[in-house]
Amino acid sequence: MKDKDRYHLKRMLVFSRRIQRRIESMSVETFLEDEDLQDMILYAIGQVGENANNVSDATREMHPDILWNAIVGVRNRVL
Repeated sequence: MKDKDRYHLKRMLVFSRRIQRRIESMSVETFLEDEDLQDMILYAIGQVGENANNVSDATREMHPDILWNAIVGVRNRVL
């Protein structure tokens, strides 16, 4: 695996964990009341998708269980 791919995979993990940490114990109502948090979550989702988009085809083929196009597609919808 290329160093570039390691970098992008790590960034995907970092942003995914940030999302999880911020919302795991939060109610939907609380989330919907906090526009700053919504912005942060959308930014983090965008970063996950952007980094997924930059992972090479060779690495994607080594991990066919990951829905790469769906991850990138979510980024395209929220940004």
